[in-house]
Amino acid sequence: MNAGRHKPGDRSDRPAAESPSRSTSPASTPTDSVSPESNRNGGRDYPDRETETRYRLLADKALDMISHHAPDGTYLWVSPSAETLLGYAPEKLVGTSAYDYFHPDDLAEVQRSHTTIMRGTEVYTVQYRIRRADQRYVWFETNSAVVRNETGDITEIIAISRDISDRKAYEQALQSSEERLKAAQQLGRMGNWELDVATLGIEWSEEVYRLFDRDPALGPPSFNETLGYYTPEDQARVRECLRQAIDTAGECELDLEVSLPSGRSAVLATLVRVSTDERGRAVRLYGTVQDITDRKAVERELADINARLQAEQQALERKNTALHEVLEQIENEKEAMLARVRDNLDQVVMPLLRSLEDRVGAAERELVGLVRGALSELSSPLVHELKGLAASLSPRELEICSMIRAGMSSKEIAAALATSEGTVRNQRKSIRRKLGIDHEQVNLRLFLQELDQARHRPRSKEWGS
Repeated sequence: MNAGRHKPGDRSDRPAAESPSRSTSPASTPTDSVSPESNRNGGRDYPDRETETRYRLLADKALDMISHHAPDGTYLWVSPSAETLLGYAPEKLVGTSAYDYFHPDDLAEVQRSHTTIMRGTEVYTVQYRIRRADQRYVWFETNSAVVRNETGDITEIIAISRDISDRKAYEQALQSSEERLKAAQQLGRMGNWELDVATLGIEWSEEVYRLFDRDPALGPPSFNETLGYYTPEDQARVRECLRQAIDTAGECELDLEVSLPSGRSAVLATLVRVSTDERGRAVRLYGTVQDITDRKAVERELADINARLQAEQQALERKNTALHEVLEQIENEKEAMLARVRDNLDQVVMPLLRSLEDRVGAAERELVGLVRGALSELSSPLVHELKGLAASLSPRELEICSMIRAGMSSKEIAAALATSEGTVRNQRKSIRRKLGIDHEQVNLRLFLQELDQARHRPRSKEWGS
């Protein structure tokens, strides 16, 4: 609304000729820019009765608020819609200044609009907040025009005002949404664009300018200029992508490397979609573009790491294969060496010991038998098998196991080891416990002999490994 140039409530400097009439009927006020004629009683008459009737109908039925003001902003007349829009009865407003109701933050803007209209602008539009009767502020949009007398002096201001609170709320919500979108695009380094299929005209969002290092003051580039950011190979890919999207009314995606004016390179992911008319013909292309340079660098780094890991795994597998081959070779060599030892014992040493037994007495013969038994163990895996079954067997227990296997009794073992027979029996019990022989019916000698014989066949589950 355009209001007067005086402070709210200030009436002292209003010219006498401009004193407002307190009538609330439009019959006593001007209707349009036609200068009203003064009568002998100082009132104002319409040029004709038909115009008066039309104006009264318009003012009474209009949803917008129509008001007449003195040049200083004082309400002279207000249409009935004021009660609906502001909660004031029209007669309560007449004689008050419009400045009494404006929001303090909007006073300067309203004053500028008033100055403009008083300088001769035919119609001026201003938006501002005005206080309702319930003390709430609502947004108004007012179109104002002045009424002049025969000499050209401004006598009144006519204003038509409407409530635009809903529009303002929508505009503010839209602005807030746009600001959030801009913030999100900056955060995600993503922008949106549009391309008119007929004219090839391009529109860019603010973030697209940043992604392409382009000054927004230059405006969006032409289609051919946009292609210039890409390599010749990628230019062909872009054209094919757009052609495919237009022909199929579908979408396509591309990851493209661009050379920017700053000299750096970037990888941009582009999504293209199509907008069609009622005939299904493509009229606009639109989509997004996002900087994925960092992501691509990470992907390349991960690919390099994965390739190195695969190469290292393959090298480790080759080493494991070679190690298995070496271990197998060592085992074969051990078997061959054991076979040679066994052959030497059987063919050279054992015959000598048997010959010695025939030449010595009974006591010495027993010792020779022990030596022969010990040498036999060199070619037998018994000790190894026993350690596999019970790693906790002591060296003395292993020695006793060899003697038991050879058929010696506890008494003979005690004599050979210079210990008591009871000690040997206790050690036999310890050996049975460590070998897991719980059943008393199992013969320890047979168990040990079977263990020796089983080295060339699968081991019994009962005795385990």
